[in-house]
This record gives sequence, C-alpha cells and structure tokens, in this order.
Amino acid sequence: MFTLIHDFAPTGENPRNSEGCFYRRNDGKILFFYSRFTGGYNDEATSSIALAVFSPDGKALESDGKILFRTSDFDGAANVMCPSALTLGDGSLALFFLVRMKAGGLNLWRFVSSDGGETFSSGNPCFPSDRYFVTEMERVISLPSGRILAPAGEHTLVNGHPSRRSKTVVFISDDGGESFREGEPLDSGDPLEKCGFQEPGVIKLPDGRVFIYSRTDRGCQYTGFSSDDGESFTPLAPNGVFSSPISPMSVGKLADGRFIAVFNPIPESVSGRTQMWGRSPLVYRLSDDGVNWGEMREIEAETDDASFCYTSVFSDRDFVLLAYSAGTRDDKCCLNRLRVVREELGEIR
Repeated sequence: MFTLIHDFAPTGENPRNSEGCFYRRNDGKILFFYSRFTGGYNDEATSSIALAVFSPDGKALESDGKILFRTSDFDGAANVMCPSALTLGDGSLALFFLVRMKAGGLNLWRFVSSDGGETFSSGNPCFPSDRYFVTEMERVISLPSGRILAPAGEHTLVNGHPSRRSKTVVFISDDGGESFREGEPLDSGDPLEKCGFQEPGVIKLPDGRVFIYSRTDRGCQYTGFSSDDGESFTPLAPNGVFSSPISPMSVGKLADGRFIAVFNPIPESVSGRTQMWGRSPLVYRLSDDGVNWGEMREIEAETDDASFCYTSVFSDRDFVLLAYSAGTRDDKCCLNRLRVVREELGEIR
C-alpha cells in the first residue's frame, strides 16, 4: 500500500542512518532531520544531525547530506541523535536532539531557527546534565496552550554506564523550551521486569487528555493518561491492543484528525526473532479518539531478513509520510537503513 520514496542506505563511510523527524517549512518543502553515523553503527558511535529535503507533495527527495550538527560541536560528546522538530509560538523552528557524553550522561538539547532551518541559535540543554535520559525521535510535542512536553526514559548510571532498566518521566516547559521542569517518575515497580518503561511517547487527544505509551519487556506496550496537560499521569498499565516485543511504538495525528499507531505486533510465527530483535512485521491501527483502536493493517510484512522500528509520522494536506528503520541482515543491523514511504491519506483506512 505504501510507496517507497527513498532508502537512506548504509555505506562504508556512513554505516548507519536512523531516527528522523519531519517538518513543513513555510515555502512548502518538507524538511527531514535524521541521525547520520560515520564512526560505526552502535549507539555510541560518532554521528551528526543531517538534513534532507523532500518536495512539497512528499513524492521526491530533492536534496540530502547537509550536516547541521556534528559530535565535535559539543565538548566531551560521544555522539548526537534522535531529532524532534516543532513550531514555537513566534513561528520559529525548534529542533531538539540527544547529545551523548563520553563521561556517561545523555541529555536533550534545544536549538532555534528563525529562517526555516538555514541557521540555528546557540543551544541549551533541557534536562539535568549529570543523568541519562533517552528521548526518541519526534517525541517532543507542543500542546495547544503552547506548553511543550518532552517524555524521557531515565536509566540509572552505574560507573558511567546506563542500566538497562528505565523509568519514564515527562519534562514540562512553559517558555518555549528555554527551561524544563521534571514531572513525577512513572515506574512499574515490578522486580521481574528487566526493561521497565522505555522510550515513552505522548500525544494530545480530542477529549483534552494526553495519552502516554512506553515499550516494555512484558509482551505489549504500557499506556496511561494525563488530565492536566502532563503534570501527572495515571499509572501505566498493559495495553493488549498493542502487543509487541521490546520495540518502540509511535503515535501520530493524521491531517483528517484521526490517530495512527505504528508498532510491531507479536506475530503468529516467531522465526528470525532472535537475530533481528523481533521487529517484524510493521503494522498500524487507526483511531478517531486515541482511545478506541481499529484493526491492524500491514506496512511491512513479517520477514526473517529485516526488522522495522522507530517510526516517524508526517501527515499534511492529503498524504502521509512514514520514516522508519528498515535494516536487513546484509545491513548488519536493523537500525542502519532508514526508509521513507508515502501513501494518500484517503487510502489509509
């Protein structure tokens, strides 16, 4: 159903392309910020935040390869990755991404552009600098009030190395991202869980609540709600609608007001799950209210040769773009190849 627009394929000098986000510029062009690795393909390898530009209708890649930020731009950094982009109240572009430090910390940084991503201001860190927070791509959102929510999974640092287990925390900004305050942590409290709540995401619903979701190692996504714009959340609970291995889900809002959740269900077959992390097939569900979800529809079929994950959703006018990792065994890791696909909005049902 979806049409392939472009694969950002790995090469010897550029072994990984992953985690991107879309942004519609005032001239109609679609900007795509993504993580471009040059020092290897693991999460600690040297990387940059790169920019690609797609045509206004999303049907063609017009340019690629402009480097906006490099690891070397940050003293003591190991790499940069996982961008999010949104429009501030004054119309400027805010770009957020992670900066990983060699000493062990991981923080979200914010940069602002008043010329559509041509130049950026000096940045500011968003979270406490001596801790380890994972905010995935396209996870930072703005609410109708102008409030910005930045969900993060916090991993405890032990001798400079992050624990596997994570708790979820949502950071709140009421000044356009210049400063953030930390919300109350959400933790499962289950000693049998090895992962806890990882790589959370949030989205505003029509009834005024904020929906939160997180990956776990318990066979499904855990979800909850906030009735006060992110100040507090209900305890996260298992949501069997979104069965999944330890793999992130992404929830976006389509141009017609519907919601789309993209995730990896646990399929009937379990072949290939060990080597490719079980992130196949890739499917979506639709919802009118973000609470009640329809049937699963396939984006990528189940396969032993590839996995699909870390999806970004862009919907504007009459079409939808998805970007997601789609690495094969030949690519060495499912995170190394970044795929962009397109479909007409009316065909998504």
